[in-house]
Amino acid sequence: MALDDALRRFVLQQALLAPRDPEPDLARLDGAMATRDRLAAVHQLHPGHPQIAAAEPIVEPHLNGWNRAAHGNPPTSPVELTEIDAADAGCRALLGIS
Repeated sequence: MALDDALRRFVLQQALLAPRDPEPDLARLDGAMATRDRLAAVHQLHPGHPQIAAAEPIVEPHLNGWNRAAHGNPPTSPVELTEIDAADAGCRALLGIS
């Protein structure tokens, strides 16, 4: 859920920097049901953006598990500290936070 929120904030951040109406971009993001699909939508909205490029390899290994968890499914394995660190690092990279 943290990554989904970071994707939404990224879209808002980019709209404010443009400046432009964020509603169409947010609607596109909200239309994607899985976290992986939301990341793909952000890629399409902002192709080649360095913050997306920095975040994606950090979070990609965890996307399937995070999506299942967001829909109330129990974890298939214990949550490791490295997974929590990946969520933190991926969100920071996406939002440009050091």
